[in-house]
Amino acid sequence: MNIVRIPRLLKYSTLLLTVLGSSLLLTACGGGSNDNKSTSSSSSSSSSSHTFSSTPVTPPGSGTWPDVKVSASGTKTLKFDWTAVSGATYYKLLKKADSNAAFVQVGSDFTTNSVTDPVSVHLTDWVNSRYKVQACNNAGCQDSNAIIVDSAMVSAISYLKASNTDANDWFGWSVVISGDGKTMAVGAPAESSNAKGVNGDQTSNASPTAGAVYVFAKVNGNWQQEAYLKASNTEQPGDGFTANIPNPNARFGYQVALSTDGNTLAVSAINEDSVSIGVNCDPHNDTYLSSAAANSSSSQSYVTRTTNTDIGAVYVFKRVGVQWTQQAYIKPLLGYYFGNSNMAFGYSLALSGDGKTLAVGTAAENTYGSGIVTPSGDSNSSTAFKCIDFSSSSSTSSSSSSSSTSSSSSSSSNSSSSSSEAGGPNSGAVYIYKLKDDGAWVEEAYVKAADAGKDDLFGAAITLSNDGNSLAVGAPGEDSKDSSANDDIITIDTQIGLLNNGGVYVFAREASKWQQTVKIKPSYNQWNQGFGAAVSISGDGKTLAVGTPGDAVKNAGINPDVGTYDPKDTAAYDSGAVYIFTKSDATWTQQTYIKASTVIPGNQFGDRVSLSANGNILAVGTWLDSSQATGINGDQLDTAATNAGAAYVFTRTGTTWAQKSYVKSPNTGAQDRFARSLDLDDLGESLLIGAYRESSNAVGINGDKANNSAGAAGAVYVY
Repeated sequence: MNIVRIPRLLKYSTLLLTVLGSSLLLTACGGGSNDNKSTSSSSSSSSSSHTFSSTPVTPPGSGTWPDVKVSASGTKTLKFDWTAVSGATYYKLLKKADSNAAFVQVGSDFTTNSVTDPVSVHLTDWVNSRYKVQACNNAGCQDSNAIIVDSAMVSAISYLKASNTDANDWFGWSVVISGDGKTMAVGAPAESSNAKGVNGDQTSNASPTAGAVYVFAKVNGNWQQEAYLKASNTEQPGDGFTANIPNPNARFGYQVALSTDGNTLAVSAINEDSVSIGVNCDPHNDTYLSSAAANSSSSQSYVTRTTNTDIGAVYVFKRVGVQWTQQAYIKPLLGYYFGNSNMAFGYSLALSGDGKTLAVGTAAENTYGSGIVTPSGDSNSSTAFKCIDFSSSSSTSSSSSSSSTSSSSSSSSNSSSSSSEAGGPNSGAVYIYKLKDDGAWVEEAYVKAADAGKDDLFGAAITLSNDGNSLAVGAPGEDSKDSSANDDIITIDTQIGLLNNGGVYVFAREASKWQQTVKIKPSYNQWNQGFGAAVSISGDGKTLAVGTPGDAVKNAGINPDVGTYDPKDTAAYDSGAVYIFTKSDATWTQQTYIKASTVIPGNQFGDRVSLSANGNILAVGTWLDSSQATGINGDQLDTAATNAGAAYVFTRTGTTWAQKSYVKSPNTGAQDRFARSLDLDDLGESLLIGAYRESSNAVGINGDKANNSAGAAGAVYVY
């Protein structure tokens, strides 16, 4: 065979370019224009040659017994109403889950002629499920007519908008729901208010793309907005200190993560510019003394930095009752010292279920070296790293103390610039923090792959088990042929290229010490498949889902025949796939390979994945899907709504996976990018999906979806 050395491709590196500045971010994702929807889910389109035929919808009953009227509210709740039945002293509601199930009673007996039933929209078989009401007395029960509920499906989906909806805010770029399903956080990283902290003024747009996060809580079964969160150091153009910064856009809300009880929230701001390092140091370290002032006894004169560092920051918030406060402001220790500007600290984010372990990914990190760096001494001790005041004349002077401890390298070389060294540009890293007993956050570990390589994008996706002791890290730009170490540089056949096939690394913590336990590669390697672009681990750390949005296999479904790989065949290029791995004792094995039930090139199935806590329910995003279907299990072949987006839900019984539903928005529109973000609660009963370019001008909960005058404002849906 002919052997050549091929330079690394940058396909998945371009994912990072979208976050390293507002112009790149807006351009890469089609932002910056209103891009209002021109195609609705109910209209036909001459641009599609496919005839759209949605799932048949049965008109609801009249409500005159024995007919029962069914309706729905946007709280995932079905409501049944009927006229009172003469002689009936109580009623029963019964449900048949699918065509093979028997009717079983829902809840207890009741005496009113109206009843509700909460449903998980994404797990309901809307075509085959049936309900009936029984009207009963001492003599027995009389059945109503069978109730088909598919007409209520779309109305059962909760629809959330920002409290200050505005065009191009990207509400829903990031979403998370707490494990208990009672709290949600939604990031809008392009929101432009200049407010600071909690529940500030939402009306000003003076700080372009500063970003915001909205917290929603479920109260008596209904969602309501609980808090509007901004960074404590939101940039204030025109204040004399930041006016000269060319691009004051922090992107607060780029990623969000919640604890199981919803009381701890982590938020990243990947373009935040302070050069502070450590935890809870000065967030305004973006100015410095002029040389004249530094060398005189006159009053100090500060001048403003005129370049962006775009290092990034992470903020941790705590809720007590219904009150939110900022608990920590976290900056990377190595980010300043080793020239890692534009590192996008917080590109990925994960929080353990107990809210005591935080992992922060930065796939653009450039440090040379490999392995794990751990702090010196006991990371739970009171030893404090001293914050550095970069505004003073001496860069080594200290001020207030941080909760972060100093670190010493145990396995990596952090200063080498040799191209032969491990790591390097875009090799990536993950920072791990723990919550001390006294309530302060400290850095516990700095993690790079054991075989870290240039452009691997290690840290592009991360996930933690509920106890925080298992960490999986995606590296979609990794190039090795298999899981063996030191196999990062490849000499490849000109016909079978494997660059950017990707890898996933799993780490375990024992007694506060982290170690790499396994490197996982897919059973089927392909050029540019991006294995590891998305990862999700089950609560017990024993099931792992890995998104592979660049997969090019043509066949559909569960464990399809992959055929013979030909990199020249683009018929299913970027159609995407998901791999499922399971752990037994200390061994990981591939359990399942999943393709969408309809394989369409360019859809990038697997760009986002989320597992339930037990690992038996999987949600998969395909944000470039173009069907104009609405609701559950509509027509997947329709292509009239370009880049509208979709999600798929799969369930596992024993070791067997099956597709449960194909999920669309209730108001599908072209360019909405529905399922660019998604998340399941622990039980898998609630599915949260963001559509960051949805264009309704509605405000708040379950508003009017029809007015599309706020282009790319964004929306979020709960199923």
